[in-house]
Amino acid sequence: MACLRGPLVAIVSYSIPVDLNVRPSALKHGVTADSVAHAVNFALYADDDFQESDPPKMLILGPDPAGNVLELIGEFDEDVLTIFHAMTARPALLRLLNQ
Repeated sequence: MACLRGPLVAIVSYSIPVDLNVRPSALKHGVTADSVAHAVNFALYADDDFQESDPPKMLILGPDPAGNVLELIGEFDEDVLTIFHAMTARPALLRLLNQ
């Protein structure tokens, strides 16, 4: 059995019910709020302390309805996930899916 240390980094295959808030800044790369919601609901990867920042930033990689992997960055506060960045996942982040 493997022991993980450090921030939560997980490959997830289920969705966790949370309220989702998509800021206008998340839509500036042409991603829709519906695509953000789809990527959150079908997340392939999540890191709850991406870049070790304060407050913690969450990275989510998940597919849009067409199957394109999106990178989402946001903050989780209580039961609200606020996404402020969304775009097609960059190759450097896609490598995280192979770990």
